[in-house]
Amino acid sequence: MSNPSSPATSTAAGEQQLHDQDHRDEAALQQEHAAAGIIPDDEDKLSPPRCEWEFRLAATVPSPALAGASDSIGSLDFDPTGRHLATGGIARKIRIYRVAEPSSPAACICVPAKLSSVRWRPGGGEAVAASHVGCGDYDGVVTEYDVERGVPVWERDEHEGRRTAAREVRSYSGHVSGRSFVGMGVWRGAGLIASGSESGHVFVYDLRWSKPIWVHPFSHADAFVSAVAWRQLVGDDSDGQLIAGGSDGVLKLFTTHRRLTPDVAGVGDDDVAAC
Repeated sequence: MSNPSSPATSTAAGEQQLHDQDHRDEAALQQEHAAAGIIPDDEDKLSPPRCEWEFRLAATVPSPALAGASDSIGSLDFDPTGRHLATGGIARKIRIYRVAEPSSPAACICVPAKLSSVRWRPGGGEAVAASHVGCGDYDGVVTEYDVERGVPVWERDEHEGRRTAAREVRSYSGHVSGRSFVGMGVWRGAGLIASGSESGHVFVYDLRWSKPIWVHPFSHADAFVSAVAWRQLVGDDSDGQLIAGGSDGVLKLFTTHRRLTPDVAGVGDDDVAAC
């Protein structure tokens, strides 16, 4: 008779728990895919449900715009320190949020046109980079602003500028981008891509697979996810943050954590290949 407390029994119980969790994860992922309109077929199966990443909603920030005002977010970016977030969109404002306390903007810079992109200044030391933010507007003008003073310090008209066509290496399916720009962000060290969607969901892809590994409903049916960005911690590819903005001006902040690898969790080689 086997001892219920023996190592073999404990290992079997642990494997059964992993097996049960896989089924729960698979069912949840299939529900999210169905809600987002993703239908699997025999030739291109959905990515395996076992994934080394977990995502948790950390904060939801409502739009600061007045009721009825259009406040679609066009771009998001974390500053080099990871302590601040800049947003831009059709409201003609650059809003600065403190990541630790994002309930409302800590600063706001009014700009002359709708914004299609915002980026913090790279290099020059964290102090300098975190105090200057650049933006591109619908008129083709690129401007850099001093965040503390709220004034432009550099401007260039880019009407004549053009992005050469890139060679397609792999396509990622599931998200919807038929009429609107939905934004995309790459976490290179972790090998993850985030995308918005007109379906109102946030999508995350592993670079190795064409189907999403994580799908999350964002907002009400009339809003779509218009911008996404990763907070990439220097020297740490296991923890990070994902921010997503909607066409209704709502922000959602997710924490991202890499789970134990299947090898560490005691999963066999076949499961590793399917992860």
